Amino acid sequence: MDWLTEHHATIDCRSYRVIFGFLATIHDTTSDVPSIHDQSIVSEFPDVFPEELPGIPLVLEVEFNIELIPGSEPISKAPYRMAPIE
Repeated sequence: MDWLTEHHATIDCRSYRVIFGFLATIHDTTSDVPSIHDQSIVSEFPDVFPEELPGIPLVLEVEFNIELIPGSEPISKAPYRMAPIE
């Protein structure tokens, strides 16, 4: 089956045929890649689209804590309704 997959072949069992999907492929090497500067919206907002990117933002540490009430306990309730079998 690896050979069939590699050559994009399809087996038609009803008509006893093997059909090949691609007999030839064409690769366009002259395609022009569009530039971001070709977009009109980019030239309208130069402050949003700078010429050079400033770089990756720094990773900042965030301190986060939840203050608990003394003597409190977790709620003993299912987070969602379960089926009777479960």
